[in-house]
Amino acid sequence: HIAAVPLIKVWEKEEFVKQNIDTLQEFVNNMKYPNGKPAEGLVFRGYKNGKIMYSKNLQKMLSVKIINQNYKD
Repeated sequence: HIAAVPLIKVWEKEEFVKQNIDTLQEFVNNMKYPNGKPAEGLVFRGYKNGKIMYSKNLQKMLSVKIINQNYKD
């Protein structure tokens, strides 16, 4: 059994298109694990009509990860 990762936030399209890389980076940089340490980052996935978006050209789900600049191994 593989545990699912938590869903952090769902942006509606109208709200998400107002974001830019700086606002998204700031959002991710402020994320923390329950123990208070900075979270590693956040994976963004497109979602349409109740399904995760899939690229036929790439042959995989569409996703982007933004790394928390405050995260340390």
